[in-house]
Amino acid sequence: MKYLQDTPRGGVVGGFILSDANGTEVFETSADHYARRFLSGENGFLVQTNHLVDPSLASYNPPWLSQADTLERYDTVFQHLREASPGSIDFDFIKRLFSSVDWYEKTAGIWHRNEPGSPFLSNDHGSVSESIFRPSELTAYLATGTPSGNGIPAYATGEYVKIRLSPDPEKVINQADTDALTYYWAAADFFEKEIHTSPAPPYLTSALVAEVREHLDNAMVAYSIGIDRTAFAYLEKEVWRRNALRGSALTSFAKAQLYAQIASTALQRAGAEKMVGKKESKSFFE
Repeated sequence: MKYLQDTPRGGVVGGFILSDANGTEVFETSADHYARRFLSGENGFLVQTNHLVDPSLASYNPPWLSQADTLERYDTVFQHLREASPGSIDFDFIKRLFSSVDWYEKTAGIWHRNEPGSPFLSNDHGSVSESIFRPSELTAYLATGTPSGNGIPAYATGEYVKIRLSPDPEKVINQADTDALTYYWAAADFFEKEIHTSPAPPYLTSALVAEVREHLDNAMVAYSIGIDRTAFAYLEKEVWRRNALRGSALTSFAKAQLYAQIASTALQRAGAEKMVGKKESKSFFE
């Protein structure tokens, strides 16, 4: 915070969402003025879109603000959170919020349902990346593309890569290994249970079975490349080569996570019961 306060600012700056063991806040700033917003000020939630929210900074918003979509997106996110049941705001909730095609009109007090393409959505045509953080766990969930997976770039999935942060790159890689394998076995066991259910679930068509098998195969290929790169990184003496191999391993483990989640999502969307929990699998190197 001291760095943000003391660093000279110029032109358009914006808002920063900050969180650590002591709490969460938003730092909003123009070139000359700033304000800090805390959880207690917004009914337990902090929401930031593309305008200055704090009343003390309102006069520094551009005159064309009412013609932009940021106010409606702010109201929509805030209403999603306000209407949530106690204890229900978790990773899956935020994932659904980002990919929702509903937006809230605050002045009228009404929801506009099923309006894909509206600029008032987080899931609009210009959304190209999403991130969800759990600061207490040092865990980041990162997604590329339109939140629903239908849009840009090509082959967007709507799924998130889980990365647990650490100052030690080896710990990051080993945890990525563990997480990739956990996602894989959760999907594979889920699939195995469904195909051995008698009588066979009506949604489980031959085309769906082939699709899920392909996703699981792709996940295991990516995971196998990841452990191969990890092993070579362990043996490498030159630091820059070791880090390059670690980067390649992390990319492969991320792909394994994505393919496994695509398989699970395909089953769930087709009609399977939602998975309950995931038992963590051990890293290949543990």
